[in-house]
Amino acid sequence: MSQEKNTMQDDEEEYNEIGIEPINLGEPNIVDQDDSLGAVADEKELSQELLKFLEKEGEERRNFYAVSVESTGEKDYKAVLDFSTKRSDGKNISITFENGIYTFAFK
Repeated sequence: MSQEKNTMQDDEEEYNEIGIEPINLGEPNIVDQDDSLGAVADEKELSQELLKFLEKEGEERRNFYAVSVESTGEKDYKAVLDFSTKRSDGKNISITFENGIYTFAFK
């Protein structure tokens, strides 16, 4: 009777064959019906920075709508984005853009 060898190396090879490619969830999609966010923000830059925040936080949802936008200076603003599919904890994303720096937070 022959016995199969089951070594760690065999397991690693099998695991690597399955594939562990990261899933690309796509770019954030922000619905801004009255263009209030577009009037104060560089939407491409905002989208890139928002994507970094979402990936860091492990958030998979990518569809949002602008709830409120407030200009706080010449180029500065505050905004709130809500998820198209609500989070179970009811939180949305608060964005502050001041002096060229984005600050994101779940609130």
